[in-house]
Amino acid sequence: MKESVIIDMVGRSIEDYGLNRRSNKLEFVYPRYYLMDFLKRNTKLTLCDIGVMFNRLKPDGTGDHSIVLHGIKIHRKYIKDSYYALHTYNVRSLFSHIELDIEIHVEQTIITRILECKNYLDMVKLQNQLTSVAQ
Repeated sequence: MKESVIIDMVGRSIEDYGLNRRSNKLEFVYPRYYLMDFLKRNTKLTLCDIGVMFNRLKPDGTGDHSIVLHGIKIHRKYIKDSYYALHTYNVRSLFSHIELDIEIHVEQTIITRILECKNYLDMVKLQNQLTSVAQ
């Protein structure tokens, strides 16, 4: 899926769910953290660019990367927590098919490279990559 499409979909979700507000309520904070991590993993946006998308700005008007880093850290810490899952259910359900499409594309690319491989050591490295993606 194209990066611009992902950015556009996330941008619309930020607006629809009001995730660019300054609210510290968990119903806004946790989905915001989920989408920050989602953007970091699936796009080439900088942390500052992601901060701008969520209206997290420094006094000079640039994106605040430290807030995004904190959000990603919290997301990864609580990703298996049921309370966190409850608060992120709506946005996760919107973007789960995108994550699945990306995983499938990566796996297909690696499998194609394995089939075209002429060197055994390169093939083993690619197989290890495929194994790590599947986990």
